[in-house]
Amino acid sequence: MLSTELVTAAYIGSSVLFILSLGGLSNQEKAKRGVWFGIVGMAVAILATVLGLIQLPKWLQPYPQYQTKHLFWLFLGCLAHPERG
Repeated sequence: MLSTELVTAAYIGSSVLFILSLGGLSNQEKAKRGVWFGIVGMAVAILATVLGLIQLPKWLQPYPQYQTKHLFWLFLGCLAHPERG
């Protein structure tokens, strides 16, 4: 659904938010803000990944050579996470 340029920009933005979250966690007064930077950064990264993998109808696809077969590996990785229940 999202073009590769928008997904890349979202990943760069979420990387900046993660770096800001690490910087915010170094000080007790800024810890709440650092946690929120991390939460927003993760939400942006997850949304960009999912929206970047959703397959559009053929007539709406700007790049029809990209498929959503990699979505399977994303979900398999989530299921195989070692801290899962």
